[in-house]
Parts: sequence; structure tokens; C-alpha cells
Amino acid sequence: MGGEHAEQQPVGARPDVLEVGVAAACDVVENVALLLVLGDPGRSGAPEVAQAFALAKFALLAVTLACLLAALVAYLGRRGAMMR
Repeated sequence: MGGEHAEQQPVGARPDVLEVGVAAACDVVENVALLLVLGDPGRSGAPEVAQAFALAKFALLAVTLACLLAALVAYLGRRGAMMR
């Protein structure tokens, strides 16, 4: 205590973590929709729901991968500059 406060990170400081969590939720919805299709192939709308959530999942994972690659390039750039 004594006036010392831990510095708090702002909400959303790690968007890649949020994106992966949302992608995981999309995967769950996609899997449930696919199970509904297996249980009743004539079920209306389930294939379209599965497709929509699969597309969202892979789009979010692509954004996450792009962020990770950008961070790697930035890290290697700083590392290379420090070694010179």
C-alpha cells in the first residue's frame, strides 16, 4: 500500500488474445451447427451458420497471424539495430 500503485494496462492492450478468444467461440458455434447437420441433415440454416462462423474464425485467425508476424518483424528489426 503506502501510496504505491501497480500500473494497470488499459483494456484491450492485447487484441490478439481477444481475437483468439472470439475465434474459439466461433469454432464452438460452428461445431454445434455441424453437429445439428449430422443429427438432422435437412435442418434449415445450420450449414449456413456453420459456414458463416467458420469464415469469421479463419478471418480472425488471419488477423492474429498478421499481428504476430508484424511483431516478429519489429522485434527482429530492433534486435538487428541494437547489434550494429
